[in-house]
Formats: sequence, structure tokens, C-alpha cells
Amino acid sequence: MILKVQIQIQKRQEGIKMNLYILVYTVLASISCSIYNIQKTIDACIAADKVTDYLDNIALNPKLYLTNQNDDCVFKLIDTLRYNSVLGSARSLEVLGLLYRNSDGEISEYFDEIGVEIFYSGFDVFANFIYLHRKDKTKNVEKMIIRGMSFEISMAKNRRMKREDLKKYILNQCKKYKYLKHKTDYLLGIEKQMNPSIFD
Repeated sequence: MILKVQIQIQKRQEGIKMNLYILVYTVLASISCSIYNIQKTIDACIAADKVTDYLDNIALNPKLYLTNQNDDCVFKLIDTLRYNSVLGSARSLEVLGLLYRNSDGEISEYFDEIGVEIFYSGFDVFANFIYLHRKDKTKNVEKMIIRGMSFEISMAKNRRMKREDLKKYILNQCKKYKYLKHKTDYLLGIEKQMNPSIFD
């Protein structure tokens, strides 16, 4: 009698284990399928054409818009965000910074050009953004600008003169937009962080 009870208990335990295995497998398969579907629906080409509709999604999944994508579409997406940033979209600039942080290879090098263009063509937008986010840990946009301008200085025949020109440019822009002294000082501090030797 006791043996029968023990056998029944053992069978129940085995049944419970089997049900747990099936449940775990089902959950894992479901998660895997969901990830596959997310990856499949992420398309840099579509995002580039409707970038304002995709800003939040790109911000949440920047890496997915850079990997396993058509390079031309990725460059188009970056260019569209750059264009919108220069026009005054701080959100586009923020998303651009997230893509920069997650980029590598040829795309990462392209961001050097993007940083230079935003510095000259969208000074007020980027200056306001990096000053507002000066206490952030990541500082993606600030790093993108610093690296881009470091590249710009590295290409100059006279680096010292180029740095002097940059300081004058920053001061003129700060005067143009009537920035207060602490903001001007912060932006001049950005110039000091530019390091052309990283491209030597």
C-alpha cells in the first residue's frame, strides 16, 4: 500500500516537472519569436522616410537600426536626423547621439563629419542641448561634437591656429546668441577637450 502511494507521488512529481519544462519552453520560444519579429519590423529605410514617427523607437533600440541594415539606409537615417537637428530639433539631436554611441566601423567614422557640420550649422541647437545635459553621464552629443571637431583640427595645416579660430568662433556665436558667462565658459571648455592627436 505504501509502495503504491509512493509510486503515485513519484508519477505526480514527474508530471509536474514535465509541465514545468513545457511551460518554460513555451515562454522562451515566445520571447525568441517576439525578438525576431521586432528585428524583422525594424527597417532603417522606412525610419529614414518617416523619421519623426520613429524617434522614440530609435531611441529605445538604436543598435537595431545600425546592425543588419542596408548601409545606404543607415546613412540616410543619420543624414535626416542631422538635417532636422540643424533645423532645431533637439529630440533628433538626442537620437543622433544615441546612434553615435552605438555605431562602429564606417558608420562611426561618418559621425566625425556629422559632428563638424552640427558644430558649424547648428551651433545654437547643440550648445543649448549639451549645456542642458551637462550633468548627464553619457553626454553622447557632446562626445560626438568633440570627436568631430578633433578630426577637423587634425586635418588643419596649423593646428594651433585652427584652435585659436575655433575659440573665436565659439565666442562670436555665444555673443550672437547672448549666452551668459557660465554657458560661454562651458562651451569654451568643450574646445579644450578636443584632441586631434587621436587621429595621428
